[in-house]
Amino acid sequence: MAGTGKSTIARTVANHFSNRNRLGASFFFSKGSGDRGRAKYLFSTIAVQMTRALPVVRKYVSEAISKHPGIAQQTMSEQWNKLILEPLRTAIDHQLLSSPVIFIIDALDECDKLEDIGLTIRLLAGITGLVTAKLRVFVTSRPETPIRLGFRDMPRIQYEDLALHDVSRHIVEADIYIFLKNELGEIRRKRKISTDWPSDHELNLLVQKSNCLFIYAATACRYISDPKFLPKTRLFKLIFGEVTDGLPTRNLDKIYLEILTESVTGDHSDSDKKELEDRFHRVVGSIVVLFDALSATALSQLLTEELDMVNITLDPLHSVLSVPQDTQYPISLLHPSFRDFLLARDRCSDSRFLVDQKLAHSRLAKNCLELMSIALKENICGLQSPGPLASDMDQLVCYIPSPLQYACRYWVEHLQQGDLGLFDNGEILSFLQEHLLHWLEVLSIIRKSSEGLGMLSNLELYANVSINDLF
Repeated sequence: MAGTGKSTIARTVANHFSNRNRLGASFFFSKGSGDRGRAKYLFSTIAVQMTRALPVVRKYVSEAISKHPGIAQQTMSEQWNKLILEPLRTAIDHQLLSSPVIFIIDALDECDKLEDIGLTIRLLAGITGLVTAKLRVFVTSRPETPIRLGFRDMPRIQYEDLALHDVSRHIVEADIYIFLKNELGEIRRKRKISTDWPSDHELNLLVQKSNCLFIYAATACRYISDPKFLPKTRLFKLIFGEVTDGLPTRNLDKIYLEILTESVTGDHSDSDKKELEDRFHRVVGSIVVLFDALSATALSQLLTEELDMVNITLDPLHSVLSVPQDTQYPISLLHPSFRDFLLARDRCSDSRFLVDQKLAHSRLAKNCLELMSIALKENICGLQSPGPLASDMDQLVCYIPSPLQYACRYWVEHLQQGDLGLFDNGEILSFLQEHLLHWLEVLSIIRKSSEGLGMLSNLELYANVSINDLF
């Protein structure tokens, strides 16, 4: 389940085999991180990494690409067989590989399409492929239905599994105790606190609060280490707060709520409180449903908000968000359980912070449309002549600001995920009639033109817009 330390283990295993030159490749799925949430890039990425990690295989992957020049656009099954299994088998036939190669695939449940999850498991489970290619695959995931069904249908001899939430409680608690003792010890040294803090009693109480969730322990340490507050006071507040029962995540939800509540506390008028609430939903509500991470600067431009307002909103949330000091670097969630919390009515008990997913997507779709309507134009890069070489395209990307790139790639997906009742089809049609070619030009420059046709098809399906009306 969420927060048990799956990704930490995956990174540890990847590092272990990398140090022994046996790691073929790793892919860490991450919803809301652009292409890292898409299985269509899984096997091509693994193939590229494999050629770097295993030079003896490079020749055979290169030959496969030469024989199948369009392989990157072919099915996942074709990519798996042609780019990975066959080159590995050839290397083995030539006695170039002796030890099994390791692939690490983390957070498979974070893949954006359920059907791709099932297909990935079926491809990985091909017993003849794994054995003849001397391949071992280490997969982590939450026990979502497609994953459980995929493994249920697999012959048991093919795999071993471990449910982290079924590991003996005293083993997990011992590990969390070691983690907390180390992290709080670092806080004590940095803040020059007396050596008797924290006591074993306090540590054990915090371990109990963690309820076997490493993410609770990690979030608690970030919360306690906030330089604006006394660590002793924050630790006391955590361990002597109300003990809750019920959901395994209840204490985690409580600390998330504590962090969010502190971000809006203060002597504010009713109008100020409403402004803080609206600001949270505009900024943080957008961050948790974005399809790719944006920097504070890019987010402010997409939302048409002042950068200072975005920074002020995010400043008290460093315990749950990774907010780089440089506003040009992307903001990200420290753990996907925070997104789960904000989107779940049964977990987020304070309506001030509960994010309406459909409304958040709708707002972003409108923001994307508005930005594109203003920024898109013919020959946006100011080229002297049409038809630049593909090799020059990377230099042109800098002419397309990142919020505009985001808008062009994802406005249709936000439209699909949002409340279509909030949109006027005439507004969408008007945008396409004026900017269709400009939009497709940008997709071409950022090398995403292949996605354009699918987006147009989705518009016809979901938004009741006929493409014939454009011509």
